[in-house]
This record gives sequence, structure tokens and C-alpha cells, in this order.
Amino acid sequence: MWLVKAIDKIKTRQAKWLQDFSSGRRELLPLRLCWTKKNSTDLRLNQPRYATLPNIMKAKSKPIKKFTLKDLNVEIKSDLEVVEVTEPPKRKSGVILSSVDELIDKLKNEARVI
Repeated sequence: MWLVKAIDKIKTRQAKWLQDFSSGRRELLPLRLCWTKKNSTDLRLNQPRYATLPNIMKAKSKPIKKFTLKDLNVEIKSDLEVVEVTEPPKRKSGVILSSVDELIDKLKNEARVI
């Protein structure tokens, strides 16, 4: 079963069906269309199925298999090497002003913004 995300082109009685992948788009089969046929979908197409209480209870009683890395023939090896770790440079501490007049004075004289 193919999940078709888009229809690219509809020519005379032929359509290109496209499918999206993480690596890009891939063209599926060009299909011949019979114009008398109608395709439709159900309104409940994307509604999830909820688990029933008996199935939840059955799932709780089933054992969970635990695998080790050896069981899966996997070896974790890092190719990264830490060369140096340093702290960022210290910043000047902020200044707390008591009034708006003091702020305007600093903006005019020290920062020369105004």
C-alpha cells in the first residue's frame, strides 16, 4: 500500500503520483485514469483508534524484553575529542539608576546616543 502525498500532473488520462521522503520526493507509478471513476475517502480516515481497557490490562501483564548492547552487536564509540574547555569572558555588571533624569544624562554624556 502506498501513501500518496501529492498528485503532480494530470495529463490526458494519465497522472503522476508523488510520495515524500526525508531524502526528497520520489515519483511512483504513472497511472492511467478512467475519468468515469470517482475516488473518495472516509471522514474518519485520520481519527486514532483508542486502546480499550481489556487490551491495556493485557499489555500490562506482558513481559518487556530488555536488550543489552552486546545482544544487538552494537558498540558505542565516540569520534569526538575534547580539546579545551574555557569560560566565556566576564561582562561588565549592570548599573541601577534611580531616576529617568539620570538615565537621560548617561545616554547623552557617556553613550552619546541622544
